Amino acid sequence: SCLIPKIHSTRLQKLSLGSLYEIWSNEVDVFVVGSPSDSNAFPNHGSIFGGTVVNVSLTQSFPFKNPFCGFGNVMQPAKVLSKKPYKIQCSSPLSQSGGVVDLSIRNSDDIYGNYFKEELFIGTYRYELPAEIFRVTPTSVTAGKNTILQIFGVNFVDSTDLACRVNGIFIRARWLSSTFIMCELAASVPQGGFVSLQVSNNHYDLSSTQLNITISSTNNVRLISPLRGYVTGGTEITFSFEKDYHNALFCIFSDSLPAVAYSVGPRDYICVSPVHLAGVVDFRVVDGSNYVMYSSIFEFIELPMLLMNERPTILARSFESFSIIG
Repeated sequence: SCLIPKIHSTRLQKLSLGSLYEIWSNEVDVFVVGSPSDSNAFPNHGSIFGGTVVNVSLTQSFPFKNPFCGFGNVMQPAKVLSKKPYKIQCSSPLSQSGGVVDLSIRNSDDIYGNYFKEELFIGTYRYELPAEIFRVTPTSVTAGKNTILQIFGVNFVDSTDLACRVNGIFIRARWLSSTFIMCELAASVPQGGFVSLQVSNNHYDLSSTQLNITISSTNNVRLISPLRGYVTGGTEITFSFEKDYHNALFCIFSDSLPAVAYSVGPRDYICVSPVHLAGVVDFRVVDGSNYVMYSSIFEFIELPMLLMNERPTILARSFESFSIIG
């Protein structure tokens, strides 16, 4: 690869290769076009199926009479939005193979784009497969709290343009792999009904699949017991919800690892206390997004011990009573 120096002329240039001591005899022609440093194109990537609306803007005025957008060697008519600053809009064509092509603005002598005299290089445009979604979890969330959505699909692109679209509003997504992303659903989503979810790699091309997420009203935890157990662990703690609940839940005992809560009914759950030192600890019930559904304190106590001064003797086939001090 070679670093080409700044060229101030749009005339045809010659490129040759060599070393410090010799220059190879063969040369290649390099076509030089203008490239304004203040140009901007958004989005600069889109679906291989075409149809992505690309907005190109320049701070200076380039009064092209019949502007066209060049996606590689394919010319697309452009719509002038404003002349100063110069802004145009064009639609990307279908790509047979994908990949990266040059993006430029060209001026034609006629309205059909048969003859081009001037050209401005804007940058590059990348064709990609559109994102598709298959599954989202959770499928039901509680209104009034932020919820992390885990979304599974294909063709997710690691870029700042990757976004979830919830009821027409774009939310920036966190890319984890080409098949897994995460988005945060805001607490301001109104309760009742559902919201629609789609994914976009560029804030324009949307996934053809649309998934629905149910938004339910607040569901409080009630009837939790016991809040005391032995240091050896194994105490079953039961709790219930006011309404049916079907998402993942965990019990957290201070600094211990989260314990999975198991469903024993539409509204009822059980979690088991871990081994812990004696004392009072913070106790929380949280959902899969670490939202606190319930908080209180839990007391770990020592096991009772039998204290006896001497071993009692009991005669066979006789009924005798004795005291146990603990």
